[in-house]
Amino acid sequence: MPPRMLHHGIYAFLEVMKSRLPDSRNYMIQFLQHVYDLIQVLVESAPRFKNMWLECLGDLAAYRMSLESTFSEERIARAKQSTNWYYAAADENYGKGSLYHRLGNLVVNNLGRKFFLYSRSLISTERCEKSKSGVESTFVMALQSVNSRGPIDPGISSWFVSAHALLLRGDSISKFIAYSQEFCALLRFRIAQDDFKLNGAGMYLGVPNIAAMLQYGEEEGIFRNMFIDSHKLSSEAKLQRAMQYWAEHSTDLPRNTPEDEILAPAAAFSTPLEKLSYSIYLTFFTLSTVLSHTHSDEIIPFVHIFLTFIWSLALVPDAMDYASILRLESTDFPIYDQTRYWQIPDDFSIRGQIWSQSIYPDNFFLDPLPKDDRGFDTKSSKDTRNERCLWYGYRLASCGRWIQLFTDEKTGDRDFRLTSLAEHLEATAKHPGVFKPTQMAIPSRSGRSQPARKRKGR
Repeated sequence: MPPRMLHHGIYAFLEVMKSRLPDSRNYMIQFLQHVYDLIQVLVESAPRFKNMWLECLGDLAAYRMSLESTFSEERIARAKQSTNWYYAAADENYGKGSLYHRLGNLVVNNLGRKFFLYSRSLISTERCEKSKSGVESTFVMALQSVNSRGPIDPGISSWFVSAHALLLRGDSISKFIAYSQEFCALLRFRIAQDDFKLNGAGMYLGVPNIAAMLQYGEEEGIFRNMFIDSHKLSSEAKLQRAMQYWAEHSTDLPRNTPEDEILAPAAAFSTPLEKLSYSIYLTFFTLSTVLSHTHSDEIIPFVHIFLTFIWSLALVPDAMDYASILRLESTDFPIYDQTRYWQIPDDFSIRGQIWSQSIYPDNFFLDPLPKDDRGFDTKSSKDTRNERCLWYGYRLASCGRWIQLFTDEKTGDRDFRLTSLAEHLEATAKHPGVFKPTQMAIPSRSGRSQPARKRKGR
């Protein structure tokens, strides 16, 4: 009943008035205010449908925003209001992809964040098909920036999104490799600078790379289907099956070696397996670039996200067989009990996605961290993140395949070391077309060093 009421009683009228703008502007404002007040009452009086009411409030604020002139203070305020309602709705139903699609529509002048939200929408448990057009719009913006001859060099986001554009569109492999190299060279340069913050940017890079490995939620996606099939098992059964599998296959070579998967760079992407192969290279090339700066605490949120993803792969052995090109005591998920909230900011970037369903305990997000506290770290969130990273290391070591836990007999100190299999996989993973060194540090037109680039006519 509520969906029909919202559709016929609110949205249909709004669309009629919207089609008759500007003559209907005053009527539309009055109607929006009346409905806005009504829905706010329903949030309190009919909490059973709270997720619908919150989403509707976000839509109403977005309609109100559309009536204001571009870049006006009123429009900015309405956009912020709409964003807050959508995030509140996501707390009630964080697997609903359409919420992240709407959030992506509200983002202005932040290509990386826009692409992150659309990518997240496509790999949510309730996928939003509309985000395919949203992703395409970010591709157009990124490629225009990369291919332009303007005075401003493309930034990290432009090269990153452009590489994804070539991958998703099935374009040239050689161009994809070139764009990936430009992106990682620039990322390496920026991380080395003292003023660079990877906390937020890390989410914008990590989730889209995971989305690429899931082939953006498409039905033909190899990993996507493996994860969905694994959802039929309980968490306990999934863990038991995975540990039994790795106990029996801890030293087996992967079924799909990189040499078999990689085609000549002159070719274009044509099959799901080709796209998966190169998305794996991009993902772990990015991770390798970040891990080359272990002196910085800024990289830990990014590393935490990828340890989470790698552990989710280990729980689906068939998927890990495809992704075995990476380097890399209790089985209960670690929960930090020194604070009221169980979550850290990273958790809100990956919850509700196809691959993350087996990571968190039941009711983990029942009492969520307040939205205003999700944008920065505290001592407790840093301690929690560090503990989880170690826990994921222990869990991966328990598989006996990629890393092992060693104890120094003299000092009692413990550390992780690569297995001989992992060293072999690392060597075979370094495809020369992707991992060859890139030149750095030529001055850009803005006076700052940038990766070396070649442009026709320049």
